[in-house]
Amino acid sequence: MKFMGDYHFQSGNYRSQVVWQIYVPLLIFSGLIFLGGYYLFSNLSAAVMEYGIWLDISVLVIFSPLLLIGLILFILLLIKIILLAKIQGLIKVFFLKVSPLVRRILEMILKVIQLTSKPFIAIESTSSIFDFTKTGEIRK
Repeated sequence: MKFMGDYHFQSGNYRSQVVWQIYVPLLIFSGLIFLGGYYLFSNLSAAVMEYGIWLDISVLVIFSPLLLIGLILFILLLIKIILLAKIQGLIKVFFLKVSPLVRRILEMILKVIQLTSKPFIAIESTSSIFDFTKTGEIRK
């Protein structure tokens, strides 16, 4: 069974995937933000100020902290993904080293369970020999 990490660098078009999945959307949204800012502030140089422009500016000021927090959370998510990808190999090696120990512990636990359950099974089997009726008589 192959895991996700096995396919990570095998594809030949890895660089093109990075370009199309990361850089192109980043450039598109950066361009849209730049165009929106240009359109918003291009009307400020006019002699007559409109209240709608200040409304748009106030909306941007209100939502700027949310956008900043979202960007910080996105960067933290990317850092987590990168760190998990790097320690994936270390985790596999660790579990390969620990699995014999865990297997021995499980075998010991199963032996203890079998030893502790034998008396109860013996008592149940000997008591099932006698089948008591409602009157308390032993039925054979």
